[in-house]
Amino acid sequence: FIDGTAPHIVDPKHPGCIDEILNLGEYWNEKGIVAHKSNIIDCTAEISKYYQRAYRLLKAAKLIYDDFAAINTEALDITKANQVAHELIAKIFDDPSKIGSGKIRKLFASAITPDGPVNHLDSCVWCVRKCHVINGDPGTGKSTIVQKVINTAVTMGLNVEVYYCPLDPERPEHVVIPELDTAVTTSNMPHVYRVVKTAPITSVNMNDYLNPAIIKKYQENIVYDQQMFWDLWAKTIACLNQSKQLHDQLETYYIPYMDFQGIQDLWEKTLKRVLSYTN
Repeated sequence: FIDGTAPHIVDPKHPGCIDEILNLGEYWNEKGIVAHKSNIIDCTAEISKYYQRAYRLLKAAKLIYDDFAAINTEALDITKANQVAHELIAKIFDDPSKIGSGKIRKLFASAITPDGPVNHLDSCVWCVRKCHVINGDPGTGKSTIVQKVINTAVTMGLNVEVYYCPLDPERPEHVVIPELDTAVTTSNMPHVYRVVKTAPITSVNMNDYLNPAIIKKYQENIVYDQQMFWDLWAKTIACLNQSKQLHDQLETYYIPYMDFQGIQDLWEKTLKRVLSYTN
């Protein structure tokens, strides 16, 4: 089930044979809604403007983030970072030389929302028996280590669940290996996660492998990047929040004219169909 409403519009890829549309537009009173036509048009336009500005600000924040990461990458002791990856892989896998062909399931466990960053790691990462936590600032090799764990697992024939960063969707933040009941998770700005797991955890801080001389040399740039990033981040969240408020206002033009009993009947009918799949 996918919400295909704007701004995240989704169309069926294989309509009729695999995908189908549940059109809730069949359950509204068009005459009542038309009376609010001008308000709906104006509100929708404002929502779009706030979303567009939010994405522009987020893009600018990402560039500043990359500038901060570049400094840390220059300061990182690559040999020690590789050693961390090597030792972690040795802890996770009994026989890394095993050959197979695992599959990667790509997911998101966190999101940038009108309420700020939100995550559900407690239900997908911290629920495993063994969790290895990698801390560190941007550019300290955390995602590279996670990717090495992913590659090793897949090469060994193990299926993995990989959770990507909503700020940089190409960058893996967490990996879960269900067959080993094991996860590797990262924590860094802007997604700083509070570890709630009570089972034993292996933890490493990649900031320990940064060259202090290089960090000191670029300290002024680091401070600037951090301040600028959080300022842009806050403005992004504010835009998303304003868009959400306008979206809630937009809904008030529709709610009085919806046949919610008809929608309830559709839900019950759909639920019966879904449950029948088990047979």
